[in-house]
Amino acid sequence: MTISRRLFFAILAFLISLAGSTVHRAFTFEPINDTASPFCGGRALLEGEDPYDGRCVLDWKGLEYQALYPMTTILAVLPFIAFGVFGPIVLWSSMVAVLVYGLLEKGEYWRLLVLCSAPFFEAFRTFQWSPLITGILMVPALYPLALVKPNIGLPVMLANFSKRRMWAAGLFVLISLTADPQWIFKWLSQTGTFQGYMPILSLPISLLLLISLAFWNDRKGRFFFLMTLVPQRGVYDLLPLMAIPGNKRKLLLCLGFSWLLYFLVFGGRINFPFRILSVLLFYLPLLFINFPVIGTIEKWRKKYFILLDGNPSDE
Repeated sequence: MTISRRLFFAILAFLISLAGSTVHRAFTFEPINDTASPFCGGRALLEGEDPYDGRCVLDWKGLEYQALYPMTTILAVLPFIAFGVFGPIVLWSSMVAVLVYGLLEKGEYWRLLVLCSAPFFEAFRTFQWSPLITGILMVPALYPLALVKPNIGLPVMLANFSKRRMWAAGLFVLISLTADPQWIFKWLSQTGTFQGYMPILSLPISLLLLISLAFWNDRKGRFFFLMTLVPQRGVYDLLPLMAIPGNKRKLLLCLGFSWLLYFLVFGGRINFPFRILSVLLFYLPLLFINFPVIGTIEKWRKKYFILLDGNPSDE
């Protein structure tokens, strides 16, 4: 697919997202906005104040949330502050445009089904950064921007690693240090309130995710394994994994599991922690759907003489 055609669909996605997000925000009581803290920090920075002095603590339904985002995120939102109250909407719509542009990298329209996934819906509902991080996985020219959401951005950076891209990311960090040389320490001091989980440590059965190491030479396999190692919090953080399926059938299966997870988490009928459900109903199914796990286990069985009947392999 030509770049101009991809740009057309990206712009169309931006406009649709702009309209949809505006309507949703207008008619939703106390909508969640995960970009609120960086916008608050950006305004403080423009006023010559310290974004990490406590002014950007968010109060939502009686709960206080610290400003957990790094200076790289604050710098990323600065161009959107000019849009006033519409800044978060324009920002999020821009992230959707990046995602659509990346999904159409090979001209495969079926990949747009990612927009029908539960993680994307939850990202839309709460204005999360995961659409941008997912887009960067397929548009590495935006590599430094993975630093706006370090927990799920790190696997994207490592999966797309190159010296040139790492230098670009390093330059972005240096620019952020000119805004405040001590921001890293201030930010880290606030991350203690982050309530997340690491998928690979969630359950004993989570150790099955180590099988993905067998696919380390495959960029998608490498990315999947790295995602199991980083702290995550909600359904929206799972969106980058929806870029893994290699055909329409696999993507549809992953979509089904994403919505099963969503309804069990938000339906209120099953009282299980999200970290457990995400491993059982998303990570493990995605591993078996997208990678030749059974064949790999069989090869290991033969190679290391581990037979069910206890007899050594003839090979």
